[in-house]
Amino acid sequence: MKWSNKWIRGGTLLSIGWLIFQFYIIFYPQIPLIQKPVHVAFALGLCFLAFPFSKGNLGKKFKPVDWVFVILSCLMGIYFVLDQDRILNRMTFIDDILLRDYVGCILLTIMLLEGTRRTTGNSLVYVLIFFILYAFLGPWFPGWLKFKGINLSQLTEVLFLSDNGIFGIPTGVSVDYLFYFVLFGSLFGASGGGQLFTDLGLKVTSKTKGGAAKASVISSALFGMISGSAVANVTVDGIFTIPLMKKSGYSGAEAGGIEAITSTGGQLMPPVMGAGAFIMAEILGVPYFDVAKAAALPAVAFYLSLFLIIDFKARRTGIGTLSEEEAQIKVSVFPRLYLLLPVILLVYFIANDYSVTWAIVWTIAALIVVSLFRKETRLTPSRFIEGCLEGIKQVTGVAVPIASIGIIIGVTVQSGLAMKFSSMLMDITGGNVILTYFMVILGCIVLGMGLPTVAAYMIGAILFVPPLITFGLTPLAAHLFVFYYSILSMVTPPVALAAYAAAGLANESVSKTGWSAFRLSLVCFLIPFVFIYDQGMLLKGPLDGILIASFTTVLGIVAWAAMMAGYLGGPLTLIERLLFLLASLGLIAPTVAGVWIPSIIFFFLLVGWRFFKTRTQKPAREK
Repeated sequence: MKWSNKWIRGGTLLSIGWLIFQFYIIFYPQIPLIQKPVHVAFALGLCFLAFPFSKGNLGKKFKPVDWVFVILSCLMGIYFVLDQDRILNRMTFIDDILLRDYVGCILLTIMLLEGTRRTTGNSLVYVLIFFILYAFLGPWFPGWLKFKGINLSQLTEVLFLSDNGIFGIPTGVSVDYLFYFVLFGSLFGASGGGQLFTDLGLKVTSKTKGGAAKASVISSALFGMISGSAVANVTVDGIFTIPLMKKSGYSGAEAGGIEAITSTGGQLMPPVMGAGAFIMAEILGVPYFDVAKAAALPAVAFYLSLFLIIDFKARRTGIGTLSEEEAQIKVSVFPRLYLLLPVILLVYFIANDYSVTWAIVWTIAALIVVSLFRKETRLTPSRFIEGCLEGIKQVTGVAVPIASIGIIIGVTVQSGLAMKFSSMLMDITGGNVILTYFMVILGCIVLGMGLPTVAAYMIGAILFVPPLITFGLTPLAAHLFVFYYSILSMVTPPVALAAYAAAGLANESVSKTGWSAFRLSLVCFLIPFVFIYDQGMLLKGPLDGILIASFTTVLGIVAWAAMMAGYLGGPLTLIERLLFLLASLGLIAPTVAGVWIPSIIFFFLLVGWRFFKTRTQKPAREK
């Protein structure tokens, strides 16, 4: 863990203060419009301490601007606490806005732009600047983008003094859920939970062909249940699995690509999905469990497809197993399985509709208790503090860009951009459903390039969900559709953030790693089409519908994996690969009797042919 040299003096104090504040508001809840600014103030203050002004400044003396931003962040939080009576009792767009409100809004916007640049890079900052300029220059924009504009008074009202802007739903999710979930993930890793998942994956798959890559699939799925972050997943899991994959015969690009896509899927895997899933639940006004339950089968399909492609390709290329020495499982897995008890407890709480916040707090408490069972997993005071500090730094990296997304939401709502965009999209596609879906996919991928998943999802939700609902999709299916493709932008070249992290560990170029991950993920681009046409894939509707959707999807995944790997019991010819491609598209297509029944028959005829061909070729080879 690399902290700047002033962290111990300033960062630890702010971290302790933030930790105390977050647990204080659990027992003594405050008004949201006060909780949120204080949360953002802590996040910004720590951002300017923990994230350097530039990469070359890491570990060096702070710049004066860092301290100025830290002080301003603290003053912003104090301002809302001291002036809360006026802020809470004023009438929106009626009561006067004071000079200090204007100053506060301008300074907070500047700090969020700089904090976002430090935590996520320039891509999201450029998007934020566009929306700020759009607010003021609306009358001068061409065509459907044109509107009367938003003046500084209106912008201050929306962004700074209401819960429709910076202190809106995304920041509320960061306050109520993300802080505690990220803290749990960090403490779970500090107790050896992340290593347990890696070892468990290796234990299960090391004796099979392509075992190292399969271990990445299993461990990434398991750790993704906790972290909900692609880059964090790559960092924790990839440091072990990527070298093992390279040892077993995979190239650096293949190893990095496998780790990038398997880690990206962690944001789809319940019980802890990405930050966007919590925001989705708040927007839809449904319990988080409803979102997690609906995402379960698509997540399983995601990882099953990757597992099968890896297995078939390993059999075709002859990539072998791992020895016990290569697997590097230093401590027996079984005695450490008690670390899974807090995860099981978390699933139980969420499934039984407990408060999500209290569920994760009790899970953290359970983790602390079970970690005491063995010396090597024990959260000693020093290990506990280290885990908390690392977790709070991770929260900082998420909370700041989440707060900045409020700028986009505020401007979009105030300008009516979302409705205009929906109308424009309908005009371009001419009301064609399939064309609209592909336009939405393209938009999610392009807008998501270089952005954190939560930012990509929020922009997609604002712009693309309304037209999807217009075409008859349920709100949940529409949001999951956008969420899914926003996540896949993490492995879509030319900008693939998960591939960046994996490429460094694989010592390979980002471009090669990104394209490797993208090729592997192609089947994952088809899975959302199952659940937008068949609600059974979201565990909605009668049991027979759910079973049919699951069955046809599994067969379609097997067919796609055979086509991609060029193997099923033996190498496939080009014609056979094309036939399996047709079968897979028919099985993953809209679930109507005219499509899936012939596709099932066609699939089993192909498999039967492959079985017959393999059986007849073996005796010939033996002679």
